[in-house]
Amino acid sequence: MHDAQNLFDVSTSFSGEWEIDETLDALFAQGDPGAIVVGIDNGGQYRIDEYSPWYNPSYGGGDGGVYVDFIVQTLKPLIDANFRTLPARVHTAILGSSMGGLISMYAAIEHQDVFGKAGILSPSFWFSNEAYSHVQNTGKEEDMRIVLMAGEQESASMVQNLSSMYSTLIDAGFQANELNYTTHWDGQPSEWYWKREFGWVYQWLFLNTTVSVSEYDRKAVSVYPNPFLGETTLRIKDKTEVGSKLILTDISGRIVKTISIQNQATITLNSIEIGTGVFLMYLESASGARKFLEKLVVLN
Repeated sequence: MHDAQNLFDVSTSFSGEWEIDETLDALFAQGDPGAIVVGIDNGGQYRIDEYSPWYNPSYGGGDGGVYVDFIVQTLKPLIDANFRTLPARVHTAILGSSMGGLISMYAAIEHQDVFGKAGILSPSFWFSNEAYSHVQNTGKEEDMRIVLMAGEQESASMVQNLSSMYSTLIDAGFQANELNYTTHWDGQPSEWYWKREFGWVYQWLFLNTTVSVSEYDRKAVSVYPNPFLGETTLRIKDKTEVGSKLILTDISGRIVKTISIQNQATITLNSIEIGTGVFLMYLESASGARKFLEKLVVLN
């Protein structure tokens, strides 16, 4: 989530907090499995530059692509390596409001292999018409779940722009059941509004999301025979650059093994003595970027 100053603590907020922690604690008490929320501070005077990939002659912008690359290539791998995450796209959402909604829309469409869900709240689509052309030109690459939400007391163009984005997503190949288009008669561009609505947005995005990795996330690795029966030979199907590594972590994110690999590598896990248990596998490029491959259960 963007604008972290406003998410958890009123003392750091611009004009009130979202109460993300209080909302998730209340839902957890009702049986929700919970989530890890990574709040990213905005850069203050650089916020508009960070939150738009496109330049607006009146307001600036244009560094959003670099910001999203930081999230995808640096921040998410760091979180996955150090926290007990479910790294696959089906468990990964990006969410923000106003300019944060604009950059969330861009990130979700640009990196459909990373994000399976997006919360687009009171988005600043007015900032650039390229927000629509980006969706249309990229098209649907993966199944998604996207909330489009805004208040009817916001700018005169807010609801019209939100409706236009809904139509653009449909034209780009997304199905109606992947989208939740919602407006509220009293909604305003304010923290109190986003705080009030965050709970249902979170629950809808993660509705019926299981803790197992879905089949469309198993593209980069072939494990045979079935590791869940205790046999642990695997083949990397991705073409890997020189210096790539296979990283194995335990469920807490602690690295238990690093293996240098070659193209089409075949590895017998029994031979590298990782022991038994649940492990997460990543493909790490020479530059250090990680891609989640598979959750592996190794049995005696």
